[in-house]
Amino acid sequence: MKNIHATLHPALAVAMRWGYVVRNVADAVDLPKASAPEMQLWSPEQLRAFLAHVCTDRLFAAWMLFATTGMRRGEVAGLRWTDVDLRAGQVKVAKPRVAVRYQVHVLEPKTLKGKRWLALDPATAAALREHRTRQAEERLMVGPGWVESGLVFTWPDGRALHPERFTRWFQQHARCGPAEDPAARRAP
Repeated sequence: MKNIHATLHPALAVAMRWGYVVRNVADAVDLPKASAPEMQLWSPEQLRAFLAHVCTDRLFAAWMLFATTGMRRGEVAGLRWTDVDLRAGQVKVAKPRVAVRYQVHVLEPKTLKGKRWLALDPATAAALREHRTRQAEERLMVGPGWVESGLVFTWPDGRALHPERFTRWFQQHARCGPAEDPAARRAP
């Protein structure tokens, strides 16, 4: 309602100024009081339980990145191996992959602070090393059919994962996993 009102009110103001209407009826609208839902966070125990639940998942390294760095879905979906420095223990957030009406776009970060290096803890760095090894094995198994995307998180044949896949898989894991808290249904 607020978005519609924000469009109609100025349009009717122009119509009134031009003499098409005698008054702006949008002035009489009582907009609903909107309150942002309170952010629900997992407790450390819930996060540990979730990570224990997904420790054998093919995307375990992604779940570790979400948990330990605070990276957003599009940032993880757009992470490239060229932006990962496991020796220094850091990843560079450079080109997020975001979905708009399910169409994937590779974007520049919204702000200057959006392009940044993030430190990796030893467990996350180890998960990324294991993921890179698994991806190399998948590349050998697929052979010439491997799609070279350069992305860290892909389908087993190298194709890019749609960013919304992370949300769906997270929701499935959170429903099936040990965390029964309503926050468990919040997607990364």
